[in-house]
Amino acid sequence: MGGGRIVLLVVGCLLALVGLGLAVGGGGLLWAHTSLRDDDGYFTSDPETYRTAGYAITSAEVDLGADPDDADWVDDIGDLARVRVTASPAPGAGPLFVGIGPRADVEAYLRGVPRSEVREVDLDPFRVEYDEVSGPSTPAPPAGQGFWVARGTGAGTQVLEWDVRGGSWTLVVMDAVAARGVVADVGLGIRVDVLLPIAVGLLVAGGVLLIGGALMIVLGARGRPRDGSPAPAEADARSPMTPPEGTP
Repeated sequence: MGGGRIVLLVVGCLLALVGLGLAVGGGGLLWAHTSLRDDDGYFTSDPETYRTAGYAITSAEVDLGADPDDADWVDDIGDLARVRVTASPAPGAGPLFVGIGPRADVEAYLRGVPRSEVREVDLDPFRVEYDEVSGPSTPAPPAGQGFWVARGTGAGTQVLEWDVRGGSWTLVVMDAVAARGVVADVGLGIRVDVLLPIAVGLLVAGGVLLIGGALMIVLGARGRPRDGSPAPAEADARSPMTPPEGTP
């Protein structure tokens, strides 16, 4: 087997493997896009119960590029990715507040306020671990703060929707009048509108690489017989009446 044929076989196999991986990934994304989203196009988690004896339940820091230079990539997809948070108060509880704000502003607002910050969450089975923050302060009602980028407040289930943006953010759940003791069922969802084009692009790219790899494998596997006689296709093309070369 010549060196050129070996190169064709090796490169063809590599292209076929890469193409297969892209096609499988694109198929998985397409299945998720068509099967796992709700009617509004969100991938959602089931609501789970979070609680605190303090004044607020807060998420850990969500860092989407705290520095302006690092945040550009998030801002570019802000119109394509959207977060939805639903929060329902416990039966008999008062109005609820849920909001997303810059991490620094939330820290300043809740400085010295007893609260529970979510440190780790396991979904199956559900289990949540908190970092408990103590302090002597009582917060002002959250709805009066001007730094929230998205918020919902009132009786019953609150729904918050937010277009993803670069920065460092914190999700906060509180009693609407800043009373102590908060129990809420919280669910999260995300909508990624660019998922379908990505899935189609992966499928197309994977298909092209698979076809190209298969052709290279076929070309590399073909060749002339080792005794130097014509390949079968070449021999069949000759007419039985054609005399051998050099015959007078």
